[in-house]
Amino acid sequence: MTKKSLYALYSNVDRIEPSTGDRINEIRLLSRLSEYFDVYYNNEIFNFRGPACGNSGTLGPNREYDYYYIRHNPAVFHSIRGVRFSFAHPFVQEVFEQADALFVLTENWRRHLLSGSMESERALEAAYGNADPHFNCPVINVGQVYDESFVLRERNPKKEFALHARMSLGRAFGFYGNLSNDLFPYTAFSALERLFEEGSSLDPIISLAGKFRRGSSFTGKNVIYLGQIPYDDMPSLLRASCATLTNESELNNTLGNQKTLDSMSLGVPVMCSKLDTFVWHLGDDYPFFYESENEAYNKAKVLTFDDDARVEVGRALAERALSKFSFSVWRDELGRQLKEHGFY
Repeated sequence: MTKKSLYALYSNVDRIEPSTGDRINEIRLLSRLSEYFDVYYNNEIFNFRGPACGNSGTLGPNREYDYYYIRHNPAVFHSIRGVRFSFAHPFVQEVFEQADALFVLTENWRRHLLSGSMESERALEAAYGNADPHFNCPVINVGQVYDESFVLRERNPKKEFALHARMSLGRAFGFYGNLSNDLFPYTAFSALERLFEEGSSLDPIISLAGKFRRGSSFTGKNVIYLGQIPYDDMPSLLRASCATLTNESELNNTLGNQKTLDSMSLGVPVMCSKLDTFVWHLGDDYPFFYESENEAYNKAKVLTFDDDARVEVGRALAERALSKFSFSVWRDELGRQLKEHGFY
């Protein structure tokens, strides 16, 4: 069957490449859409594994397409006449009212948007503030998937050891990606500092990698900053880590979070707050959720000293990632939703 065409644009990015976490996530989303549409990123045919994509110097479609997917650019969205999809964040009332479908990344986000319950209103407040989103269109969960190249590529023991050595050969709890004062998991950091102060031969290290946002910083006796790690080296960095951390923001009751999925796919435990997106990713009974510093301390202690527990939970996470968050699983689920609403 001939695919219909879809124009895509992310914010003011005329050419998109995997240079930041947000753009990597957008490329992964477009790769799923390309299973059902001929995707053109800013008028250039999209290739998931190709170089930068898009016509430089201009924004907006230069011809008619069957569908249009515009994320975070209301001006271009309003300039288009046709069937328009929008990402459901950030909130712009006119975009929500005029969109033919809203895309979200998690099932809990979709549920909260459609629910109208007090619980959902509280969950949405972190994402939308005091706004009360109104819309009359389907909400489609396009899902999130782990990068299968992480799992399929040959392991590099030398690279893994070199990164482990840079982390002082300790038990590294990694926070990787966007390094911002607004996103640091301070509860987990405090628990790990407390555990470090007790002293042991298996020092729990806080390992940071990525780019600091302007005005942001974090230092401590057990904090190591690795700088910006190339995307291709991320599987080695994850495998060299004892566990990974992620932000504690209540945005994780709605928005997606790629960090957990990539860790899961490689069997690397995640230690995180029990927020809705993480429950969807990891399962309600996941053993390394925390809701206080004392809980984080106790969970970190297990991950640091109990090799069997860490390996067992890592194996379970890899199995869960394969069964629920692989590309093939979400390709089929996305196709079902698009067909249900008449877009495919």
